[in-house]
Amino acid sequence: MNEQTPKSSADNFKLLIAAAFLGGGIWAYDGVKGLPPYVNLAFPIGGVLIALLIVFFWCDMGRRLLRYIRDSTTEVKKVVWEASRCGADDDVRDFVCGGVCRVYRRGGQLDFIVV
Repeated sequence: MNEQTPKSSADNFKLLIAAAFLGGGIWAYDGVKGLPPYVNLAFPIGGVLIALLIVFFWCDMGRRLLRYIRDSTTEVKKVVWEASRCGADDDVRDFVCGGVCRVYRRGGQLDFIVV
């Protein structure tokens, strides 16, 4: 299940294609003049989307990352989280302690200024 596969030259070539689409989209955004802004903005957005599709659905690295994210979310759903009321009690305690510390600190500063 925990297989380590070496990155193949085919994956390197696929990543190079994705980088070319990304770079081409950025170049087209800056290089093509005279188009409306929304059309001009479509070049880098399209380049990013095509690059992401290539990396996540065509390369082995992207599929492994998607599998990791899916497995992680499954494991997080299995965890039994404590009740939210405990967190609220901690928040109230922290707020009260913080307020007391601020009053004490401010009083100390005022005494120092007055004396």
